[in-house]
Amino acid sequence: DQPFLGERWIGYAHDEIQALETSETLRNQTSGLTELRAARLMITDMRAGEYLSTDEARAVAQLAEAVRVTRQGLDNYGVGLVASGEMDLVAEAGLNWHDIAAAVPIVTAAGGMVCDWSSAPLRDTGGPIQAVVAATPALAQTACQVLQG
Repeated sequence: DQPFLGERWIGYAHDEIQALETSETLRNQTSGLTELRAARLMITDMRAGEYLSTDEARAVAQLAEAVRVTRQGLDNYGVGLVASGEMDLVAEAGLNWHDIAAAVPIVTAAGGMVCDWSSAPLRDTGGPIQAVVAATPALAQTACQVLQG
């Protein structure tokens, strides 16, 4: 939900995604982008410290160098923007399962992919999660290759 803007994304596994805007319902679809150099990346905070370890911050900095543009600070709203085709990629670390679980059916139903930094399906590990949310599986795999070094 993004209450200030009146936006809500709803996704079900193997079903359509819908973004609800105040009185209007819109179907969403990711941008379909597959090339990393053209991608628009979102991350909460690229600095090592609260969200990223030093190694994770280095990996994200490499990813930021590989994309067209990077924006910071929108937290999970970036996931909705990927599902809507307004952004192409989100990279996060230090997440709990409840921080990212809802993104999986929303982004998948819109044509995208949610995985961990090694391209594996995202799952509850009981500990911190590194996640990639991408407009396409091809974009996710390329981003994960950069993140893995």
